[in-house]
Amino acid sequence: MPAYAKFFKELNSKARKKEFLERIVISKEASVAMETALPPKMKDPGSFIITISVGETRREKAMLDLGASINLMPYALFKDLGLEGLKPTTMELILADRSVRHPTEMVEDVLVRVGELIIPADFVILEMETDSTKAREMPILLGRPFMSTAKAIIDVHKGRLSMTGAMAVSNKKNFRSTNFCNYSENRGTKDITGMNNYSWLENSSSLWASRNIE
Repeated sequence: MPAYAKFFKELNSKARKKEFLERIVISKEASVAMETALPPKMKDPGSFIITISVGETRREKAMLDLGASINLMPYALFKDLGLEGLKPTTMELILADRSVRHPTEMVEDVLVRVGELIIPADFVILEMETDSTKAREMPILLGRPFMSTAKAIIDVHKGRLSMTGAMAVSNKKNFRSTNFCNYSENRGTKDITGMNNYSWLENSSSLWASRNIE
């Protein structure tokens, strides 16, 4: 009888032993971690655009960029704002496309207003290779120095930016894809009366924001 025939005979005539899986007891903390659902994936909320004022000029396109080590302003906009005090600089800028630009001037201590918060900032002034009209429409770039000065805290999930100053606290919710704004202030004084719980319109009658002062 062939060897394999004996093997098949034994396989068919004898009951096979059952295999038992090993039982492992896990802790309560590990069980909770395994049963907790993963957070839902979110879409790109868009660029973080805020509204600022420089002097009497209001700019609705100021872009916050944690990847930028400078604050940047087009030269055409610099002229429109009527700023003065340009200083020479030997700075070299490496752009996202790896091209190199050499701005020749910068302006220091420009007072930038966000809500009721005044923040000093230095700007590198860059000549744009486009006509002056398009250059004026380009957003001002506010980099890490500006956000550090303003003590900015960014909550990307909620689309909220908090800036803390000596006299005011400004909270804005203003992603490009979100037009609704929440805005609150705290001047640190109780002498202001008759100014609590009122609202104003911004951009259009359908967009509103509440503002509280204590």
